[in-house]
Amino acid sequence: MKKKIEQSGEKWHLSGDATYPIRVWLLTPFRDYANLTPKQTICNYRLSSARVKIENAFGLLKQRFRQLQRLEFLRVLNTSRFIIACCVLHNLCIMNNDLWESVTEIEDEIVPVELNDDDAARQPGEVKRIRIQAYI
Repeated sequence: MKKKIEQSGEKWHLSGDATYPIRVWLLTPFRDYANLTPKQTICNYRLSSARVKIENAFGLLKQRFRQLQRLEFLRVLNTSRFIIACCVLHNLCIMNNDLWESVTEIEDEIVPVELNDDDAARQPGEVKRIRIQAYI
């Protein structure tokens, strides 16, 4: 997936938390060393809020459609189609009052990604984050 996003230029990105280094394809909050500007703080809040909502939505989908827990994210097109199908089915269930009770929390398997934190890789991501900050 990383390669597909890298190939798309600056059009797309993934959202990550502050534990990841920023990249042009991986948007992360500003690191908070107690010197953030008010705009950076607001930007961090909005980025983090959106990311948490996405994580919660995927958590609900993974509870209802257990196959998502074992989905191999190798083929982006097939993966995105599968996830969209799960979203459509989930919405159809809601429309027909087939509500899903969340009973357990799912622990996601954390897959380590090798990312070096060199300046050359970080700088384009920082430029993109500043541009996005102006909009949010």
